[in-house]
Amino acid sequence: MSHNRSPVEPHTLAQLARRARLASSRARALNAEGRLPAPDLHDADGRPLWNAATIDAWCRTTDRKVADDAVWIYRVPDASATAEELFHGMVEFVPYPGARTAAVFAKCWGTEHGHLVYVREVDGEPGDRGLDYALQARAAAQVVAPRFWPDTLVLVDSGLPYRPNALEDPPDIVLNMYQLSIDETDAPDSEGISPGPETLRERVGRLLGRPAAIAPEPPPRPHATAVRGYGSPEATDVARVIGTPMPTWIRGTCRREAIDRARAYSGTFTVPDTASAWQPTLERLKAAHRKLAGSHPAAFALLAADATATLAEVRGIHAQTRQRGPGWYLVARPAAPALPLDLELELAGLPKVTDLPAEQITAELAELRHAEANLPADDDGEGDALAHAVALLTIAAESIDPNLAVDAVIVEAGTMDGEAADQWRSTLRRHPDPDHVWNTRRGRRLLEYGHHAPDDVRELLVDHADRIIALVPSRAGGLDFIAEWPTGLPSGWNETTIIAGDHDEGRGYGPVLALTRTAEGLCADLVPAPPGSTIFGGFTWGYAGGGPSQLYEALVRVACAIPLGLNDEFRAPYDSELSEIITTTEGPLRLRWADVLAWARHDLPPGGSDQTGERQ
Repeated sequence: MSHNRSPVEPHTLAQLARRARLASSRARALNAEGRLPAPDLHDADGRPLWNAATIDAWCRTTDRKVADDAVWIYRVPDASATAEELFHGMVEFVPYPGARTAAVFAKCWGTEHGHLVYVREVDGEPGDRGLDYALQARAAAQVVAPRFWPDTLVLVDSGLPYRPNALEDPPDIVLNMYQLSIDETDAPDSEGISPGPETLRERVGRLLGRPAAIAPEPPPRPHATAVRGYGSPEATDVARVIGTPMPTWIRGTCRREAIDRARAYSGTFTVPDTASAWQPTLERLKAAHRKLAGSHPAAFALLAADATATLAEVRGIHAQTRQRGPGWYLVARPAAPALPLDLELELAGLPKVTDLPAEQITAELAELRHAEANLPADDDGEGDALAHAVALLTIAAESIDPNLAVDAVIVEAGTMDGEAADQWRSTLRRHPDPDHVWNTRRGRRLLEYGHHAPDDVRELLVDHADRIIALVPSRAGGLDFIAEWPTGLPSGWNETTIIAGDHDEGRGYGPVLALTRTAEGLCADLVPAPPGSTIFGGFTWGYAGGGPSQLYEALVRVACAIPLGLNDEFRAPYDSELSEIITTTEGPLRLRWADVLAWARHDLPPGGSDQTGERQ
């Protein structure tokens, strides 16, 4: 029975009813009772839509007849024997032209209905940022010849998360199913993509009823394949057609050395823990023990308490981890976490973090914040320990000295365009030793923000507060800046201060600055970003949206002197003049600070609001 719809096209409720051979009234009733499968998406009017594979899987699990054009994994009977394993190991391939070589673990079974290929991306590869599932599926082209593609299903496993309750029954095994096809627009010049003559081994195998083996001809170029998504089958669907449980990996454990071992095992084996937060936590603790235990007791005590909590959490995850479940088995299990005895003895004698003196916390925060930023860039062990100590001290200081807690910088970038930017640049001075800066952690953070090398930087500048700003060429022409952007409340803004920014439709938004005339001359500050916020490319204005809202909240926070920022529920009042100006000004932005103070205090009267974490 044909339904004249692609298996990957979304189906409405009425189309679901036809595919599942249900009366429309019965389908509506089941939907109202919540007995249909969860929809894959919704249309513009909020109506549910289902992929064909979702419908077919539901029909299979509810003993309804599956559509004749369903993917074969849903419509064939259970395997009577274990399918032949045709490939088991690692596949390296180029997912698309110009891409770096990627690697996946793959396992291929031959069934009487077609090939089934399981794929899981290799973890821990250089520059690993996660490869799109559809691109991972292309690896199957390396182990199955094109002649067998029409009946080949590729299952890409996203991996199991290693976190509390994630591996309880049933674990969330997410498989993304694809089919391969030859991309005729970019077919390789190779005989490998044509079916070719049947070999003697293939003919005998066919006559004996054996599943087709992997073809001997060379595979096509990986980027000459296209894939189509066909839903997300359950592990039990897979096990049913191959006659044996399928493998799955905990994220972070599918590494090259583990793949080598997996070929010799049919069950679960133990690997070093590269999946949880314990190993980096332990390395930080060891570095802190060497560097901070004697000189910064508050920082070390906080790091130790954090490590102890992480250890308890990972031990709990390890205890919960199951090695088998319905239709699946775990390939590799992370080793149980352990704390070296010398550190355990050291931690046993530490004071409770609740007993740490407030002045000790604030003094160490101010010192370590500066020290961490100026450590050598290649000293990751000590640097990561200090960075984490600063993060913990910052949280502890929020209730002691909130102004100190937020007196920090984040790295953000923007366009160095407009009159306001020109005024800012005139106040900056050249850094005397850029090479030294690039060899520090703060310098590396600037370069990493835009994936730059030191030679990309036209100028390294410093502002009046010793914050560094790098000028780099812009793709649109001109210059962009990457800056240590302040998050603390400023000082020195007065009745002469002007909030200024410029907008050019061709180049975008320039930085929003506070320009103040002082006895020493002009002083320029980037408008501070609220702590914990992300202002990609800086603040924007001239429309109603998230960017202008961020600018509004940043100005209100400074005007009302709220270090930790407004809470998430705060919204501009309907009669807010400040919000109106920010959202309607389309060209250059020019605001007198005295006016901003008045507008902000109208929107958030002192002592009369429950819309911040501090002003009550």
